[in-house]
Amino acid sequence: MGRRVAFALVIASLCAVVAPARAQGDDAASPDIAYVRAVEAMRALARPPYATYASNWESTGLGFEFEQDRDRIVIAVGFGSGLLHERHYDASYRSADRMLQFTDDASDRLVGKGHLLEPTWEGAYDILRYGLHGGEAAAIATPTPSDAATSAPVADATQVPATSDAATAMQTALPAIGSVTAISPRYYRVFDNGTQACPGLGNGRALHLVARHDVQQHPLTDVVLDPATGRFCSMTFVLKESGLAGITGHYTIDFAPFGSYWLVSDGLIDINVRLFGIAAKHATLHWAIADVATPDSIPDAAFALPTPEPTQPPRGRHPQPEPSPT
Repeated sequence: MGRRVAFALVIASLCAVVAPARAQGDDAASPDIAYVRAVEAMRALARPPYATYASNWESTGLGFEFEQDRDRIVIAVGFGSGLLHERHYDASYRSADRMLQFTDDASDRLVGKGHLLEPTWEGAYDILRYGLHGGEAAAIATPTPSDAATSAPVADATQVPATSDAATAMQTALPAIGSVTAISPRYYRVFDNGTQACPGLGNGRALHLVARHDVQQHPLTDVVLDPATGRFCSMTFVLKESGLAGITGHYTIDFAPFGSYWLVSDGLIDINVRLFGIAAKHATLHWAIADVATPDSIPDAAFALPTPEPTQPPRGRHPQPEPSPT
């Protein structure tokens, strides 16, 4: 089997209730204030109690597969035969505990948490604060919006401690990407960057961000604001890690309205991988969601963790009987 790594991802496809349009005159706001207002608008989004959606994945350069890792759904990506380059999943989500169920075309079932797979702003916010690998989804609470959106160009400066490295699959681990992320303007210089398209929404205001220090912990580089609501319709992060396997590239997540909800509609990881300092692969991993529904309930059985398979003893050894009680 080739080399691969389990990304404790998962996903971001993201639901939240659409809020009123921006107040007149926001187009003239400074870049700092426009950015702060967008962060606050995203934090204010509600999430549906339940959601179902189709999650469609494809990759180039590297293969992937979804795996069950205790109470999490992880994505293994890497080189080697047996890995996929395209897959469709039917997904279900329960907001109360942020649990997911993913079922593929072969009816294989995965249940657990994963912020890149999650259809809420909380999932995207975990990525913003902790990077693609970090943060236990159940332990994250979205901060209360500050007064900065209406009074000052600086949002709250909460910064989160670094989390553990990504789990390793097979023999060689790729480095964790963006283990800590702070999104406050206090950590960035924010500049206007013209206009860029928000798919299906018209041209939005583009902002470019430059980290004041430590790009590793503050990797957000570009955002585009929806022209109607001032929310993010696109966010891009720089990816740069060194080690046995070095990574350079970027990660982009796009938002769009689906009915009465605001979703992270798709995402793209675009990276160049170097092994031992030698260019090895250019790879992309893209996903998109469709067919979103928000039912009033989903049976609890859908989110029951699968029964673990029994551990097999090493070849040539047999399990020892339990000692008899005396």
